[in-house]
Amino acid sequence: MKSSSTVTRGMAAVVGVAVMIAAAAGDNLAYLNDEFGADTRANWLQRSATEGGESQLERWEVNPVDAPGQMVMMPYTSTWYQPFRGPLVYRNVTGDFAITTRVTVTNRAGTGTPSADYSLAGIMLRVAPSGAAGPENYVFLAIGHGVGGSPQFEVKSTMNGTSNLSLSASGTLTAQLQVARVGDQIITLYRRPFDAGWIVHRVYDADALNPFFDHTLGAGELQVGLMTYSDWPKASTFTPAYHNASALTIADNGQSNNPAQGFNPDLIARFDYVRFARLLVPGGFANGATNAEYLAVLGENAVPVPCVVNGIANPCDIANDDGTPLPPWGVRGVNNGVTEGDYNAFFSGFFTPEPWCDIANDQGQPLPGALGAPNNGVTEADYNVFFAYYFEGCGG
Repeated sequence: MKSSSTVTRGMAAVVGVAVMIAAAAGDNLAYLNDEFGADTRANWLQRSATEGGESQLERWEVNPVDAPGQMVMMPYTSTWYQPFRGPLVYRNVTGDFAITTRVTVTNRAGTGTPSADYSLAGIMLRVAPSGAAGPENYVFLAIGHGVGGSPQFEVKSTMNGTSNLSLSASGTLTAQLQVARVGDQIITLYRRPFDAGWIVHRVYDADALNPFFDHTLGAGELQVGLMTYSDWPKASTFTPAYHNASALTIADNGQSNNPAQGFNPDLIARFDYVRFARLLVPGGFANGATNAEYLAVLGENAVPVPCVVNGIANPCDIANDDGTPLPPWGVRGVNNGVTEGDYNAFFSGFFTPEPWCDIANDQGQPLPGALGAPNNGVTEADYNVFFAYYFEGCGG
């Protein structure tokens, strides 16, 4: 079982670079993973809250009674296009990484394809804008309905406020989606239930996406998370400024330049998980890399499978079965979840202390814990959390 989220592969043979394991403490992104087995909304930032304005999500729940183990997002009339900003829940991530999710999109009734044009949900990588009027810079891959009434993928890049999008038939409303940043490229991939493997969908390079690679902006920090939107025909009748700060309903119709156009937000998205992987490909992918070369690192290779207990990743799963720490502090080996190897690894490093023992914040919450909670490295809190979870194993 893969429980670490540092992904390394022998790329030297295929793209002429060496892939190495991170040595720096804290480079493992497993703490960002979310299996949605409990209400984890406090761990996520919502765009409307961080930028000011009303929530554009009519429904946003994690692990609700009617959708256990899922994040549910149901947007008001909204869109992501040009200066228009829609619903996004995210984490801040730096460096090279992959984010993967599995999502099912339907109409609000849950009976089929959304009826409203441009009703989709998926993964977004976004540069934080420089204020309410700052130009948008992002890439997303989403599934749902664009135009024509059939299920579709949409991939969109918006650079300095100018959007370019592409729709393609998906043949389904359920898919695994993955977006990765590696060096000077952003790669989008998907896998549908009937696909034998992952499919590289679109690759963007630095020439097209320069703002994503300007490491003077937050050392390359991106907002990385889940987005959705619905009902472009009505959303587009509002000014971007009004739209971006509003939960649009019939009460806002006086602000529309076409009041006769009806409201029809018709999408509900159910996400099964979000998993992050740290990608370490020094020099990045070669120009003109083939799909096979991308898939040697990405796709299934970048989907960590955590040891889960009571709906969360078990923080005790820190080592292989032989007691060697998991990446980025060791080399991946045989790992069958929480075993004696984790016990040995914890007590070989607790008193030193070693970074793989830092599994909790100072309040005794398994990482990531509450946003902003203090974490001063390996403390008694880590000891207490280890013994609170060690005997639970991978309890599902």
